[in-house]
Amino acid sequence: MELTAVGKRYGRRGRWILRGVDLAVGPGELVRIAGANGSGKSTLLRLAAGIERPSTGRVARPGATAYVPERFPPALPFDAASYLLRVGRVHGLPAEAAKRRAGEWLCAPW
Repeated sequence: MELTAVGKRYGRRGRWILRGVDLAVGPGELVRIAGANGSGKSTLLRLAAGIERPSTGRVARPGATAYVPERFPPALPFDAASYLLRVGRVHGLPAEAAKRRAGEWLCAPW
């Protein structure tokens, strides 16, 4: 995945949330996004996943992407692990394989 000169603002005259972001992530690479509240981390992840479009710049996603939100709406009975397990099952993984893969992505043992 590659982000080139990506910027995001909400509204034509809204303040810039992100500006001039360049990022390249190869297959299988893990990336940690850190920053203070309100610094644009969630916006960056939504742009990378294709949930939102950038105001400027380009996002290239050569393969499938997915996004697991930090928090789910209170009405949904999911945490990140159960969400990934269900998505794996929907995509045809056997239960044990889906469980293993979810654990790998979350870096957590089951």
